[in-house]
Amino acid sequence: MTMAKNLIIVHGYSDGYMQKNNSFAKLKKFLVKNQCYASSNIRFVEYSSLDDQATFEDFADKLDSDYEKYFKGKRVDVLCHSTGSLVTRAWLNMRRKRQRALELDLDIPVHRLFLFAPANFGSDLARMGQSFLGKIKSTFLSKSAHRKEFGESGKIVLQGLEPASPYQWDLSMQDLHDETYFGPNDDSEQVCLPFVFAAGNGYGGIQATLMKARNKPGTDGVIRIPGTSINSRKCTLAFQDKGPILQWAEEKKHASMPMCVFQGFNHGSIINVDDADFLKPDGPGTLLLAALKVNTLKQYQNRMPALFHQAQEANDARAKDEYKDVYQQFFFKVRDDVGFDINDFFLDFQVELPEGTQDPRNRQKNYLNKLFDEKFERRFTNHSQDRSLRVMLINLRELNDVMKEIKKAKAKLKLVVNAAKPYNEVSYAQGEFVVFDSLERKGKNPSFLFPNTTTMLEIVLNRQPSDKILQIRRM
Repeated sequence: MTMAKNLIIVHGYSDGYMQKNNSFAKLKKFLVKNQCYASSNIRFVEYSSLDDQATFEDFADKLDSDYEKYFKGKRVDVLCHSTGSLVTRAWLNMRRKRQRALELDLDIPVHRLFLFAPANFGSDLARMGQSFLGKIKSTFLSKSAHRKEFGESGKIVLQGLEPASPYQWDLSMQDLHDETYFGPNDDSEQVCLPFVFAAGNGYGGIQATLMKARNKPGTDGVIRIPGTSINSRKCTLAFQDKGPILQWAEEKKHASMPMCVFQGFNHGSIINVDDADFLKPDGPGTLLLAALKVNTLKQYQNRMPALFHQAQEANDARAKDEYKDVYQQFFFKVRDDVGFDINDFFLDFQVELPEGTQDPRNRQKNYLNKLFDEKFERRFTNHSQDRSLRVMLINLRELNDVMKEIKKAKAKLKLVVNAAKPYNEVSYAQGEFVVFDSLERKGKNPSFLFPNTTTMLEIVLNRQPSDKILQIRRM
């Protein structure tokens, strides 16, 4: 395998390289100083993330043209920060689809992919960025804003960055769960080696005081920590007349992709080479230098998972109490078995006790249901433009505590889905699925828990037209 000699750095939303002594300029100096690349072999991608008309497809299209212009098909390494991850994935996905459509030779132009605080599954700040105040902040207060972008906030880009965006769902269905180039067995006979460097802490000081989302649990101050991972799982839960069917998508990605959540770093500082902890033995700079020595798939598989796991354990050991919790994100899409998206629906988790019993605490019949609702169901987030998509962030420690209560009660945990009629002559049957049964034999319950990842759950409801729509009958 030919080692990539060139590096492309892709910045995040409302960021860039225009200001002097920015983090990316310092990062370049760091890489050159450590003899990772020649200075002339490091290039930067500048894209107009604040342009209200610009799309991820526009960025991908132009990036593909510039890649051919400057590198003429030679493989490169890519280092992304934040939204730069979505831009890079959009480029690779578009390039692969074009090659398939035109029956061209397949390739994977990126050899090693370094993802720093990647916004693979969006940001809670994206909806705020579309507001009037958000436009002021992202343009007049952004050092990288172009003159033509004043008063704009990148409307389409921000909609794609919202949690539960249709863009994230569609892209992930293609490049993570259909024809992924993040696996060892690509048809091109090439391989992309991804590494994820996630920040484990939110912001402090005045930023946290003025904006609570900057210090929201489970985030790095901008994005959700479980949403940084590209090691997502996908399953389909189809409700039919004969009962629910759960089917997991075949995993084509690397079995173990190196990822570490670094304590003491937030969304911005994760790329700051001047941070005192950047080059700690378990710091992001140290692991980046180790990853840059990996060239082959065998090296990647044999060395990196263990190295990143050791670093994760060390970071976990020194985490402050408020950062010890581990999270997982669930990404829901609801449609019917005909193929129509369902926008008006209600997801409910219900605890069902054995017949004739009561909740173990104070004999309150609905205690466990209220507990589950308080801890989890209120954390659903809808997309502003497409309500068929929702995400839920779960604190796995809190979930474990609630599950202990459910086990004590020898109860079941069910997912119940109800949807409104699209019109009078069509309805949807209620869907019920047992997520966990305390009385089942060990190993019988489906496992949905994967820390620091996103699980994509497509729910398919049974669409039921009435006899007024159509029926077969005798004359």
